[in-house]
Amino acid sequence: MIAALVALLLAQSPAPPAVAWTLRAPEARAGETLELTLSAVIAPGWHLYAMTQPEGGPVPTEFSVPAGQPVRFAKPVIASKPATIHDPNFDLRIQLYSGTATFRLPVRVDPSTPAGPQTVVVHARYQSCNDVLCLPPRTVPIETTLIVRSR
Repeated sequence: MIAALVALLLAQSPAPPAVAWTLRAPEARAGETLELTLSAVIAPGWHLYAMTQPEGGPVPTEFSVPAGQPVRFAKPVIASKPATIHDPNFDLRIQLYSGTATFRLPVRVDPSTPAGPQTVVVHARYQSCNDVLCLPPRTVPIETTLIVRSR
């Protein structure tokens, strides 16, 4: 009964985002490798799952660069250290973040990218939960401006 009421309330009003994302990029030249810094601010009482999770656990956080961007991943993403806990909801040891998390995204600027400001979009796919419920996994675009310097 209570679960049905919670589901009904969630369906009728959009939940405020449990995670707010920001993306920063240093200046670079075409063809250079740089690190984008992706920060997550997690609402009090909520948590964000780390990039690695055991089978049968929550949806791990992952990042992608959609086609048509002036950058591509050059190396794997480097994440801040998550907490490891036993989660009774999954009955597994999982990794998660509370408060904040930082992800460094090593990317290479396409050599054909012209000098000047370039919009860069990164997609974050993640799931967030609190002690009562888990929101469905979602994918959000996060945007920043990359200044490409002339050679």
